Amino acid sequence: MNSPSGVIPTPQVLLRNEIHLFLWNARQVFPVNIFKCECYVNLQSNVRDVITVPFCHFIEISTRVDTIWSKSSKSIDVNTTPMNTELCIQFSQMNPQGIPYRDNFEVTGLYCSVLFSNISTDEAAGASPSTGTLELIGKEPEKRGKKSSLKGAGGPMSCGPLHHHICEAIVKAPKVHEAKKTFNVLIDSKIIQNCHKIKVSRLKDGGDEFGDPVSIPFVTYLPMNT
Repeated sequence: MNSPSGVIPTPQVLLRNEIHLFLWNARQVFPVNIFKCECYVNLQSNVRDVITVPFCHFIEISTRVDTIWSKSSKSIDVNTTPMNTELCIQFSQMNPQGIPYRDNFEVTGLYCSVLFSNISTDEAAGASPSTGTLELIGKEPEKRGKKSSLKGAGGPMSCGPLHHHICEAIVKAPKVHEAKKTFNVLIDSKIIQNCHKIKVSRLKDGGDEFGDPVSIPFVTYLPMNT
């Protein structure tokens, strides 16, 4: 069909108009919780600093992140720990609905990928970006030279790949390596290099730990479970 001006609209224009109408008619408010990642970085050999980055989607520590960084910088830092390395992860468990039920767990293991996601991969569990939980997924390499261990209220336990819901966590290299090794972190679309520790938690109003949790209201066309 010709437009009033006599110009035939392209498929891209038609799609753009339909998307505009779809968004314009959106009326369902869906709050998405915002988290923060405090990155403890090595600026120089004897100088450390903390970089705080808010995020709403995910944090990733993996071989893929190292590959992205090396391609973008065209260089490899000899002090940066390659993945398939030992990491210590401390966290408190929650159920998918955001109710705490186990505190002070500590996992030390060999991982090729560690992911904190605000969008759950387990839809049946009922988790969503509005519950205030992150999904922690840790993948071990196929050949493990050392078993992971999990310490908690019940004592040390053997541990395979990680899959938990958490609200805050600390990731670092084991103490024996902490002063020498670092890792790269992808936070949404930003890479922070040379981290020797990261702390993940909810972003609070005014930066105060006693403030109200911060969320962003997204508007959707169809209602979403909250």
